[in-house]
Amino acid sequence: MPWRIAISSPSRTAILAVVAEGFAVSVLPATSIGPGLRKSIVSRGLPPLPNLEVALYRADDRRAATEAFADFIVERFATRSRALR
Repeated sequence: MPWRIAISSPSRTAILAVVAEGFAVSVLPATSIGPGLRKSIVSRGLPPLPNLEVALYRADDRRAATEAFADFIVERFATRSRALR
């Protein structure tokens, strides 16, 4: 499928707006778009994307704050993953 960059923006709101109007497509986490936009994407006949693997690397020097932050990130990803099933 041929493609071109239609918009480049640091604003998620701007990207969602052009996708909602049908001017562009984008790869976004399912949790960041509303049900109306999800229906629009499905109706366009776009194929589903493959699962994404995320890795977290930690230094050997494990400080309590670092461990707490890493645990938070792991739990947050796990919670969102369960919510999407």
